[in-house]
Amino acid sequence: MDDKGKQVLAESKARAASIAAKIAQKPKFEVSLVRCDPDRIAAYNLKFFSGVILKDAGITRIAAQNTDQQASVVSMETLNLIDGDYIIAVIPTLSNSTFSRLPESPLWKDLKAVKANRVIQANYETWVADWGMLSAHKVLDEAEKFFLS
Repeated sequence: MDDKGKQVLAESKARAASIAAKIAQKPKFEVSLVRCDPDRIAAYNLKFFSGVILKDAGITRIAAQNTDQQASVVSMETLNLIDGDYIIAVIPTLSNSTFSRLPESPLWKDLKAVKANRVIQANYETWVADWGMLSAHKVLDEAEKFFLS
């Protein structure tokens, strides 16, 4: 990594640490990060790109997502596995995603985040597709907006 790359990485780590310090001052909460594809729901865990960024920013994940796997599949029958105080739902395309069918599910309606109106629709390119420093900063921007505004 060249000097510029090291500088950008250091700036990102410092920014995440700054957000983490602010998050630490708030009441504790847990976040679930999911991707709603047309045929499945993927729960993103700690080792996934945006999961690493959330961890660096001091954002606590739900217990089921505190694993070393990148992701796991959740069905409409096991929605309880994605329950948290907040759900960040990454939606590649709204027209045919499982997200558009979730409101029909009684299990979805029973989740804490749904009841509290804390389901956040997040940009696919930022949170999943673009694994780079620009996207890392965008994830930090959105995390700051979601949890510190």
